[in-house]
Amino acid sequence: IDPAYLAGSVSLILNQRLVHTLCEHCAKSYEPTDAELKFLHDKGVNYPDSAISFRDSSGCQWCENIGFLGRLAVIESLVMTDDLKRVLLTSNFTRDKKSELINELFSCAEKQIGGMDVQRKALLLACQGKVRLSEVIAIRESLVDLSEEVDG
Repeated sequence: IDPAYLAGSVSLILNQRLVHTLCEHCAKSYEPTDAELKFLHDKGVNYPDSAISFRDSSGCQWCENIGFLGRLAVIESLVMTDDLKRVLLTSNFTRDKKSELINELFSCAEKQIGGMDVQRKALLLACQGKVRLSEVIAIRESLVDLSEEVDG
């Protein structure tokens, strides 16, 4: 796709993940596993902290034994700013420079969203005990898989 076409026709980009909301009737606090603790440490979460409560649910009559009662949309948005347009319009977009362009676009996007990407927002929900931490980690893994597809 021609970057000039993108700069002129795209005004907003949304990224969304749906996460299961834990059943309030059967959700119980638990201590994170070693792998989850490593993930939290890598994300800069200071655990244990009295304000953080990780929960999981096993199921009950209220949730038909699945442990969830609905879903929450976790969304990040990226507005096509003048900076993003400039990157697209001034880039020398070729196959061998694709990763360079993507890195510059990600840099502009990071400034705009201020670090509050989909995974960070989902992590806040997990710290509040509203969603499973394991589901937040799965979001990370899906984003890594997607970035490998883009680079490949």
